[in-house]
Amino acid sequence: MNRTPTSDPNSDVLAQSRETLLKAHIIHDFNMERVRANLIGCYGIIMAHVYRRMLRFVCGSRLIDCGCGFGQFARVAIDAGYQVHAVDIDDNSLELARQLSGIPCRKESVYATSLPDNSCDTAVCCDSVQHFDLRQLAPELGRLGVQRIIIYDSNLQNRFLKYHRAATGHEERNDLSVNDIVRELTQLGYSAMLLRYENYLSLPLSGGFQQAPFSLANRFPRAVYSLDQMLAPVVRTIGLEHQFAFRFLLIFDRASGTSVKDATPSGSPSKV
Repeated sequence: MNRTPTSDPNSDVLAQSRETLLKAHIIHDFNMERVRANLIGCYGIIMAHVYRRMLRFVCGSRLIDCGCGFGQFARVAIDAGYQVHAVDIDDNSLELARQLSGIPCRKESVYATSLPDNSCDTAVCCDSVQHFDLRQLAPELGRLGVQRIIIYDSNLQNRFLKYHRAATGHEERNDLSVNDIVRELTQLGYSAMLLRYENYLSLPLSGGFQQAPFSLANRFPRAVYSLDQMLAPVVRTIGLEHQFAFRFLLIFDRASGTSVKDATPSGSPSKV
């Protein structure tokens, strides 16, 4: 069956210039040399560990990586045997994804992909959900047959992260909180199944994609990751994970017997 693209003209982000997309914070400018260094350095090593752990939550074997960026998650999933359709609209990100991660990826809008109907089981959004209009994304995921959505993104309840973004001028298209995402996707026919906050040291010490890492962190990335893992249950025990975690993992399943057109709100996520 041939795909039926959405008729909403706002979904045609490919028709917009790079300057327009940057101004709208749908894509970001970045220092390519810094990103290259961090991808093969501390941050890249840590995120590979994170993404390998995320694979246990994948439903089925066919994935769409929505806003694949530099291709880290797609590379990990492909190496684990998954069929991954990686899409993004930023030429610079796709260039690095092909060069450094070595993944097949295509320049397409997540709102209107060229994939056939019922061709994906799980959609993954790693540091990309703030760039999307979820009400435009959900119908396309429904057409593709997606039963699970895995979101890994920045925790905006962390004040240190908010201060850092303000100081560096970093802006996103959206500033959706976890509750905002849950509310929107619930209304669109998905039920939140799991919420977990994590990453207390890894991001600030490793520099993420854009900042230089602390020198010792760059020499001992696995030690940084292990320390982060040991700290996590302590922070959760005292109930402060939502305030100090830099990232969250949020998982949704398609609500039984609903479609993106007839969905009604249904429940809250579980924290583990």
